[in-house]
Amino acid sequence: MRSGLTLLEVMVALVILTVGLLTAAGAADRAGRALMDARRTEGIVARARATLDSLRGRACDDSNTRGGTLPMTVNGVHLGIQVWRITPGAAGTRFLADTVVVDGAPARRFDLEGAVVCP
Repeated sequence: MRSGLTLLEVMVALVILTVGLLTAAGAADRAGRALMDARRTEGIVARARATLDSLRGRACDDSNTRGGTLPMTVNGVHLGIQVWRITPGAAGTRFLADTVVVDGAPARRFDLEGAVVCP
């Protein structure tokens, strides 16, 4: 009796190894895309938070603009639009809202809201 592997056994082992490696490569690609998307989302939400903080600082100023629209760009790449507004409420309250709509398939929307009581 001979010891060793037949050509068929080696070929089956190579096919199984190839399928495993391709599966691992696909999973790594999906994980990389998810990480890039998470970083982009983090940057977008951070910018919206910064805008909301800026609105808090000037919400009680009667001369300020009550709303606006800005393009959302990161490193010169257009990602979507940012819409903010200040709405007067009762007893000197101002309601703040910042909405970011990110282009893509599907488009995503981030809404941040806050309120300020003016003296």
